[in-house]
Amino acid sequence: MKNLKVTYRRKVFETQLPETWNEMTGEQFMAAVEIWNGGVDKDRFLCRMFSLPKNIVLLMDDFLKYTLLEHTEWMRKLDKPCSRFFVETLPGSEYESPGMRLQNVTLEQFMLADNYFQRYAINPGNEELLSVFIAALYHAPKTEDDDMQKKVEFCNGMDKTVRVAVFFNFILVRKWLSLAYPFLFPTDEESDEAEIRKRNPRPTDWLAIFDAFLGDDVAFIERYKRMLALDAFRLMNRRIRNSRIKH
Repeated sequence: MKNLKVTYRRKVFETQLPETWNEMTGEQFMAAVEIWNGGVDKDRFLCRMFSLPKNIVLLMDDFLKYTLLEHTEWMRKLDKPCSRFFVETLPGSEYESPGMRLQNVTLEQFMLADNYFQRYAINPGNEELLSVFIAALYHAPKTEDDDMQKKVEFCNGMDKTVRVAVFFNFILVRKWLSLAYPFLFPTDEESDEAEIRKRNPRPTDWLAIFDAFLGDDVAFIERYKRMLALDAFRLMNRRIRNSRIKH
């Protein structure tokens, strides 16, 4: 965190500016989403990101505003990892996000959510894919209320800014996964198929990965699906690493 102190006449405003995503508040993250959506109002952004009164921001000269904005430049790059979800509950519902580090997310749930996340990234004009991605990722507190179709319909009617925020948040979570499990989630630079994907983008084939992970243990398919995602990722990452070492 960076400490920020703004003095105007006799008034002093002190706040903290995050240097990583995990240090951010939900309000600050939603302010950052405005950058990615384009057409951000700089004064509004500074008020929200730095927790400053609007009248103080309006009185700042352009150089001071520029100086403050420089401290937020890293937010535009989406290259730093994050292991938490900022939209903890979908507004107007009880649907909850996964916990820190994908806590309690099963392998089956992650595969479904990630598949639709990547399909939407490839085809951003299809907002139904975005809704299915969010519906797969968020869950009702009670299992019996976790109706997938009902969640998709709810997500279709949600504010677009919130839906985009969840999408960008997942990009950051995947950055974290690429650091924690580099063989299972290689970056574009590390992947052998990077150039092919650039020419002909396609989602990760989670079905093929799951089949390889399952192997001959077909009788335990449901148990593997219900396995916590991070436990499965740890095993998959190790197998891929060991396989490459052997070859």
